[in-house]
Amino acid sequence: MRLIVERPDITIKTDISSNPVYDKENNIIGSVSSIRCLNDSLKVEKCLEKQRDGFYNIIDNLDLLICRFSYPDFNIIHYNKKVKEEILEIDKCSDKLFMQIPYNDKKK
Repeated sequence: MRLIVERPDITIKTDISSNPVYDKENNIIGSVSSIRCLNDSLKVEKCLEKQRDGFYNIIDNLDLLICRFSYPDFNIIHYNKKVKEEILEIDKCSDKLFMQIPYNDKKK
């Protein structure tokens, strides 16, 4: 269960989990519970997202043609603005047609 407690001065986010403990007759005799504060991990997650977005912004604005492909099918995952300006607009082709790699040339 995720519990969010909001006060005027702070918001506390926690994960609460609990597992039963059984005896030999399969009766519940207790439980093991844990409560974990998520505030620090959420701060780290937001920081990493900000760094990722900054990295993608740098890649998108480089004056180099950068294109990412999936493997092994070589579908286009992402390309930066320079690719869009230099290749896609000049050739007037869609990204599905852009840089089609023949099946027998994939290793190249």
